[in-house]
Amino acid sequence: MVSFPLMAVATEAAQRRVPVLLTGGKIVPIPDPTPLGLPLLGIRLSRSVDAVASRAGFGRTGSPPPVVAVDRFGEAVLLDPLLEAPYDVTGETSIVVDTGLRALGLETSAPDRSVLSLLDAVWLDRTLMVTLAAPVGEPPGWGELATLHPCAPATGRLTSPEHLVHRRRVASLSWPAFRSSLIEGMVSWSPITGALAAWFDPGSLCRHLFSLLPEPEIVRAELCELLSAQDSARIEAVMVS
Repeated sequence: MVSFPLMAVATEAAQRRVPVLLTGGKIVPIPDPTPLGLPLLGIRLSRSVDAVASRAGFGRTGSPPPVVAVDRFGEAVLLDPLLEAPYDVTGETSIVVDTGLRALGLETSAPDRSVLSLLDAVWLDRTLMVTLAAPVGEPPGWGELATLHPCAPATGRLTSPEHLVHRRRVASLSWPAFRSSLIEGMVSWSPITGALAAWFDPGSLCRHLFSLLPEPEIVRAELCELLSAQDSARIEAVMVS
């Protein structure tokens, strides 16, 4: 059963349409630093804050947005005007829940995808952008596509999918190790700052980075329609390795 304080902050956030926090028994609205992004991203709240709530979407025009509230015990609830009752989302792998937990300094659920899957997702996204930018009927070839992978060498050419598969295996990291590399500025293609990487823990970092990319399976399907059959097969050979 959802606690009354958690429901109270969720309701207040929905009505005010800005993030709110519970501190000293009072509910206080806080400025939304990311009006077009993810509320609470990068924020660290003091130990005096017992719960926080922020929107989980934009909702329908004229109606309150759905919100997620999280308390210092890790309990989380989704309040959505489209649902008949509050929905307990404690422990769910959601980036919106993650941001509330991290703002309170709490750990999030473990990563649900590997670092290697992220590197491949970055590659697919880059490949699709380059392919769409090419003249119609003249898609880029394997030599160009392979160099777009984050694991490709800075100089030289990748002559085969097997070469890239080997590079991927060598570069495979755990999420804690990858997070450390981001914090230290050792990942040249990182879409986030080292300070933000430090704010995330491994699980929330994983989900946030994947949220910035299109779903890999959708991109793979699009590339199969745009690339030559041979190069599509090469990409598949790398991805299934």
